[in-house]
Order: sequence, then C-alpha cells, then structure tokens
Amino acid sequence: MLQLLNSDNLSDKQTALQLLGINNDEQLELLEKEFHSRFEDKIELLEKIEASISQIEIGLYGTCAKCDENIEQSILNQHPYAQYCQSCQSEDTH
Repeated sequence: MLQLLNSDNLSDKQTALQLLGINNDEQLELLEKEFHSRFEDKIELLEKIEASISQIEIGLYGTCAKCDENIEQSILNQHPYAQYCQSCQSEDTH
C-alpha cells in the first residue's frame, strides 16, 4: 500500500486511495494538491515566460512592470522572463 502511495504514477496513487476507502472527490483533491506542490515552481516559471511572450507581442519586453524603465540587459541575459528592473526588484525584496 505504501509503495502505491509513494509511486510517481498517479494511477497507482489513485488505486491506493481507493483501497483506503477515499471517495473520488477526496482523491481528486489530494491528487491536485500533490500535483500543484510537485510542479509549483515549474508552473510559476511558465507563467513568467507567458508574461514575457505577451510583452514581446505588445512591444513592451524589457520594460519594468513597476516603473516603466528599461530592465538592465544583464538581468534579461540571466533571467529572460524578468519583469522588474534591478531598482524595483531590490525594493520588493527589502
């Protein structure tokens, strides 16, 4: 049972949850929470990339979302999905 619960295969997890008597709605909720926690950082990165693509499409790529100044090239080279210039990023982290 533990092997099924610890599996990376969602079908195995669902089988284990069914064997434990957990209904479909609860299974879905548990699997969604696990999926979200497992892929949260990847989802966040994809959202940043999508925002950058939107900025490219409207001609605002490389412009700080907070102050409308240009984002430093060194920041864009390191993080092409950056939304803030160095100054605004520093303000948000302090």
